[in-house]
Amino acid sequence: VDLLQNDISSEFEQVKKKQYKGHRFPPEAVKVLLSVFEENSSPSKSEIAEIAARVELEEVQVTGWFQRARRKKQVQKQTRSSMYQLPSPQQSSNMKALNQSPPTIPIQLHALPQPPLISS
Repeated sequence: VDLLQNDISSEFEQVKKKQYKGHRFPPEAVKVLLSVFEENSSPSKSEIAEIAARVELEEVQVTGWFQRARRKKQVQKQTRSSMYQLPSPQQSSNMKALNQSPPTIPIQLHALPQPPLISS
């Protein structure tokens, strides 16, 4: 039984190693990429080739990094602007409608039959 468990766990470890865990760029490369991004967020193909050679990465990696950085900047800008915006009149009325509680309906919890009246 122990041998079988060892075989299964070693196979699991091999499969786990093959799975893509993401890529972290070297800190020096990130510094260069950020400095270039501050000046030009959309470099041309020739500029990407130069940057890739300078940071010792493939052009595809540099292109992907710039795409993700532009998207991140766009999302942060949208988040910041939506934090400080007042809701439009249409949004306000929708919010009021959502905050209203539904009308209540009286419910009889116990509908027991009344005992017969005893007359004396």
